[in-house]
Amino acid sequence: MIRRLELEQFEGETARLFVECQQGHLHQGARRGPRGGAGCGAHLAGLERTAVGPFRLEQSVSLDVLEALGLPERRERFCRRKRFSDPGRA
Repeated sequence: MIRRLELEQFEGETARLFVECQQGHLHQGARRGPRGGAGCGAHLAGLERTAVGPFRLEQSVSLDVLEALGLPERRERFCRRKRFSDPGRA
């Protein structure tokens, strides 16, 4: 399902669109090929994922930054999970 579709730029025969859709929707359309759903010769020249669920691109960390962090700091910054005790363990 497409939630939002905006024309960001149009120049010559090239259009840049912003699409907000449910997971897998855009990929399913792209798999159909250049004449898939639109019925014309359009094709996908690029795709940038800006969000997945609650995670946004602006929250991301580069691999260089991640590698520069020590393991304890990585765990502290990125693995904040509630730890539940196992009732079967003493």
